[in-house]
Amino acid sequence: MKEFGATNGRPDAYLVSLVARKSSTIYVCQQCGATSPGFLEEAYRRTRKDGAVGEDGVTAEAYEERLLENLSELLERFKSGRYRAPPVRRVHIPKAGTAKMRPIGIPTLEDKILQRAVLMVLEPVYEQDFLDYSYGFRPGRGAHQAVQVL
Repeated sequence: MKEFGATNGRPDAYLVSLVARKSSTIYVCQQCGATSPGFLEEAYRRTRKDGAVGEDGVTAEAYEERLLENLSELLERFKSGRYRAPPVRRVHIPKAGTAKMRPIGIPTLEDKILQRAVLMVLEPVYEQDFLDYSYGFRPGRGAHQAVQVL
């Protein structure tokens, strides 16, 4: 299959969707240029860095000290299939209005970066399949807009 690249920094959604229907996520990422160091740097830039640290305790500041080397190593593990998501740190936070606690999971920074990169590839693929009245878990849309429409 012929390789294709990104358009305006984003993968070509139509071409990615053709490959995605029959291929694995890793293959789709490779074919649309998402396995380049520049793409992973953009994913890092878009990743929220002020949140709590994951199980490994690595902060964004510490990761940035060796940013290019860290992203290179992460990319190599992803491309070779050796990347395994590390354990998620479980934290319990108070539930609003009650004395109950709510569990949340906090992934590591590297996992957040890789999740963002995969999102940047797959979002344009699936976004084109949603109907205009679909609001859940979509960019720029949410439950509040859905209620306003009703």
